[in-house]
Amino acid sequence: MTRDNIAAIVSAASHIHFIGVGGISMASLAKILASNGKTISGSDRNDAEKLTLEACGIRFFTGHSAENIKGADLVVYTAAVSADNSELMAAKEQNIPTINRAQLLGEIMRDYAVSVAVSGMHGKTTASAMTAFVLMECGLDPTALIGGNIPDIGGAMRIGGKKHMVLEACEYTDSFLNFYPHFAAILNVEEDHLDYFRDLDHIKDSFHRFTQNIDKDGTIVVCADNENAVEITQNCNRHVITYGIDGDADITAEILSVNSHGCHTFQIYEKGALCAKASLNIPGKYNVYNALAAYSLARLCGAEPADIAKALSSFHGAGRRFQYMGSVNGADIYDDYAHHPTEISALLSAVKSMEHRRIICIFQPHTYTRTLSLLPKFAEALAEADVAVIADIFAAREADVYGISSADLAALIPGAVNIHGDDRIAEYVKNIAEKGDIILTVGAGNVNKISKLLVDNN
Repeated sequence: MTRDNIAAIVSAASHIHFIGVGGISMASLAKILASNGKTISGSDRNDAEKLTLEACGIRFFTGHSAENIKGADLVVYTAAVSADNSELMAAKEQNIPTINRAQLLGEIMRDYAVSVAVSGMHGKTTASAMTAFVLMECGLDPTALIGGNIPDIGGAMRIGGKKHMVLEACEYTDSFLNFYPHFAAILNVEEDHLDYFRDLDHIKDSFHRFTQNIDKDGTIVVCADNENAVEITQNCNRHVITYGIDGDADITAEILSVNSHGCHTFQIYEKGALCAKASLNIPGKYNVYNALAAYSLARLCGAEPADIAKALSSFHGAGRRFQYMGSVNGADIYDDYAHHPTEISALLSAVKSMEHRRIICIFQPHTYTRTLSLLPKFAEALAEADVAVIADIFAAREADVYGISSADLAALIPGAVNIHGDDRIAEYVKNIAEKGDIILTVGAGNVNKISKLLVDNN
């Protein structure tokens, strides 16, 4: 289906039904279309978003049934929806047009004069949230769709003006190839999602194809310290701006200090000229990189250096990104979404710069394919914790047919244990936690339930 076909279908639709409307991105899209005067309905097995959606005038159905699509003239579905979904099958039987979430988002982007897409294997949520928040604070009133809860912008989405739109551009199943932004950031490129991508070359090819979707008079912002990201932009025939810390780049940071909470103060330079100074409220060197990406994108949108730096210093982070949850036995508990070895290494490095006695890391692997393909790298990253507790693999979209388990990962990490069940893990950690320890619940699944158990049972 071409872009023009999709545009015509979305424009003509008066009643749009969402299958899987409870997801963060789907709920955000549904709210935006409802605010534009469309009649919206949606279904999901999870009714956590039911009240917020109904408050926007969206009819919510708990569970899936062919009856739910009655009256709809367009059906939108997520990648998680299977071909035998009763609503999807009914739409096809009734010749109701169907498009996926990414196709719809790509079409909605057309409504904005300047669209900004943040891509990369790691850091997308924080960098896109930073960018949206900075544009807000600089008076540019962006509309934003982010893949996580961002308290600073009021949630996962913000409905602003029609000039600027900021969104998180996910590479999984090549979703971002449906987007045609004016400005884009490529934070990093490396192996992940190997249940879809064949190998690193396949990933590089997808990112290079993404560069060809950027407006020809637009700009790509790329991390100069990530070799693969630089490589895929070398012959993209688009204007490129680089940022970095460790090497030469158009926009650079000089780190001045790191406080006891692991947060950095740094100076920002453009082409070697000092432009601003910022102090982050979120820890880790990786967040300096995220801040540089946001700074670069905000500059392209017309914001001034001092205003951007002030906004960066006021940003408080995204939900499930080193989010403080409480304490047990005098040990502080943080929850983080890290689910790739690179992310885990960056997280543990940040925590090591904080005052602590021990780091107790509760890690829940996310998907069998990722665990299998990156097993040695996971073991190497998690070995940096003083105590590693490995929860059972969160299957997500996969079946347990790969011959891999969390016990296999624990066996590669000195002193690590694999414990089954949230309650048993919480009890184990509560018994060993002492004052001064930092406890981390880490993973993209539901491992955050354990942090809540630790706090609730304290």
